[in-house]
Amino acid sequence: MKKSIALIAALAASFSLAAFAADDQAKSARKAANDAYKAEKEACKPMKGDEHKNCMKEAKAKHGQAIAEAKAMKKESKSKTGSATSGSSTTSK
Repeated sequence: MKKSIALIAALAASFSLAAFAADDQAKSARKAANDAYKAEKEACKPMKGDEHKNCMKEAKAKHGQAIAEAKAMKKESKSKTGSATSGSSTTSK
């Protein structure tokens, strides 16, 4: 009984650590997207008129795509850790 409780505790700890690592990866991807967006906006500042508008649209589109990828990464990591934890709970019964 004590061994199974220790095993369950160890599994829970490992899955929670994996979730934190995945969240960190998603957070760093989001931060990189935001930093790149700021840099691209700065690059657009000296431009005028349509050139400026097009530059800003491109920067915003790239940022949106990068944020969507970061969200997908976070969602994927949560589904992996969620399925892994639900799988371990059925084996411990």
